[in-house]
Amino acid sequence: MLLKQSLSGTLRSVAPPIVLLLLAVQPILSQSCNPAATNANNPADSLAPGSDGFIHITYSYVDSSGNPTTPDQNVASAMQAAANQWNAQSSTSLVKIDYLPPNPDAGPDIQVKSSTDSNSGGCAQYDYLSGRINYGPTFLQAAQNGVGATILAHELGHALGLKDAGANPSPPTIMNNPSNSLPFACTNPNVPTTSVLHSDAVAIPLCRFQTRTYINRQGGDSSSTPTGGSFSALSGGQTCYYTYRTINFYVDGVFDSAELNLDSIECY
Repeated sequence: MLLKQSLSGTLRSVAPPIVLLLLAVQPILSQSCNPAATNANNPADSLAPGSDGFIHITYSYVDSSGNPTTPDQNVASAMQAAANQWNAQSSTSLVKIDYLPPNPDAGPDIQVKSSTDSNSGGCAQYDYLSGRINYGPTFLQAAQNGVGATILAHELGHALGLKDAGANPSPPTIMNNPSNSLPFACTNPNVPTTSVLHSDAVAIPLCRFQTRTYINRQGGDSSSTPTGGSFSALSGGQTCYYTYRTINFYVDGVFDSAELNLDSIECY
């Protein structure tokens, strides 16, 4: 949902090695990941890669009752444009997003649902529990204004595992939030970045692989991640080694928390 998020807290005292690590990950801080519990329900985190190595995510349209429907043409055009933006970065994100016509034998991974403004955050909103992008009447105006693709590309970013980055984030990202208020934040969003960037795509595999337990999506096995170490898992007929680094955070000189960050991937 296009809402501004803030993060409070101060990082004041960190040992020198930790400072170096924090500087190393600084370039992707704007393209940050949703919590692991949220990502576990997202298509990019739950689907297996195809034989081509890409995760294929499908979408289709449903009406307010959840029945397959033909959408407003402006909505369809905006959604296709948003998908095209992400697909232009597929070689980096390893994800492809395609329209799925109504199919009685297979449902889409993402439903694009006509809804009310109250159920769509006043505009459009990705609901990771239902796997739906809900859009309301105000979004219809945005689609007519030509800004619908920006909004839906942002919502697809949530479906791929990214969280909101706030207004004017650095580095730039499609996950930026408008600095103006609704309804104008929907119909004419004041955002510095209006399309998917290469740096957005770079973050998608990182969000998928940074969980503490990697699920082998080819065979269904799982391997625990040793702290500061590496582990292997079969992927597409190859053995891949994922090396993680532990970053400790200190507040006022006192240990506060630790995070595991993906350091490298090597496949043989």
